[in-house]
Amino acid sequence: MYGGTSMPYEIMANSVDLALMTFYSSTGHLVDGMVNVTGLAGNDNDIYSHRHPALNAKTLSILGKESSFTTNYFQRKGDAIDKTVFFVNGERIPQYDMKNPQVYNQSLIDFGINDDISSGIYYGINSYKSWEKNYWTATARLSHICNDDSFISGFNANGVPMTLSVETTATSAVSGAGNVLTPQLFIMTSEVMQVYAGRQINRVR
Repeated sequence: MYGGTSMPYEIMANSVDLALMTFYSSTGHLVDGMVNVTGLAGNDNDIYSHRHPALNAKTLSILGKESSFTTNYFQRKGDAIDKTVFFVNGERIPQYDMKNPQVYNQSLIDFGINDDISSGIYYGINSYKSWEKNYWTATARLSHICNDDSFISGFNANGVPMTLSVETTATSAVSGAGNVLTPQLFIMTSEVMQVYAGRQINRVR
């Protein structure tokens, strides 16, 4: 597929906290896809020379405007995606189709870092294009963000399965075998387990 997909799932869990959806290249199993230095800030064609003796993955990621300087295996592709929307039991989350800028902003909100001005995010995401081409992930949080690990507030789907789906549409300009993508959906859940002396373990919920 070229970015447009529909992925429905039924989930049973005591607390469904977060859904994360991403795409990776169909050629991700191949050790290729490394780009050259044209994506570097300043376009320094002598980047691999003796003038840069301390280059590593972090240094290249920071320098790259649009490239993560990794193979396809580590890239999460989103530049072929036009719109994204999650559905929980048929209800939209959020109520509108998200374009990629909204997908990015919603992920910051879902991880509780949209107002964080001190810690930042992954160093390789140094531009919008870098995120869209290499680190694209769409999220839908169903729990309250809380620092108390004992507080569980996710969607209760214990006994009655919850239907969760995500739909994406591709941009009109997408074509060619090089743009074939494989979707992947992750679900984060919470459970409570009590451990007592004598190796007694009780799964509470």
